[in-house]
Amino acid sequence: RAEAKSAQSKKPTAKRYAKGAQHIFDEVRMKHFGEMKSRVVRILGGRTSYYRCIRGEKLITEEQQAKIANLFKSYGYDTGNLYDEYIESL
Repeated sequence: RAEAKSAQSKKPTAKRYAKGAQHIFDEVRMKHFGEMKSRVVRILGGRTSYYRCIRGEKLITEEQQAKIANLFKSYGYDTGNLYDEYIESL
């Protein structure tokens, strides 16, 4: 019974997905662009998935957002405006 009560008391938490990233590389210097883009492509699961995410056809998960933010921080870039919009979902 304790297990059932515990499961009932846990409320599902909303996840915050990013949608679109048309301007993600606007502030990136050319000397960093190639390496950063290839790493973002890997984070997002390949070229097709990357382009779908950039255009907003596929959502970017919180985990992927964190990895991309860490990448940008490691190169010294601001991570405030990487995505076009955010969507909350359960």
